Amino acid sequence: MPVGSPDGKQIAFASDRYGNFDVYVIPSNVGEAKRLIFHSGNDIPLDFSPDGKHILFSSPRNDL
Repeated sequence: MPVGSPDGKQIAFASDRYGNFDVYVIPSNVGEAKRLIFHSGNDIPLDFSPDGKHILFSSPRNDL
């Protein structure tokens, strides 16, 4: 479920390479994926903000 940034320069995606889904971002042309979220819940990217500076994601976290 990858999502692209508005300018097309980045792709955000979820990967479970460490046991649960975390959000990563990678340049769309070439480069290494960077892990953005370090939480035990499954986080899934939904979209970028209109300016491309933030990634909106869903998470099963509860505010206690």
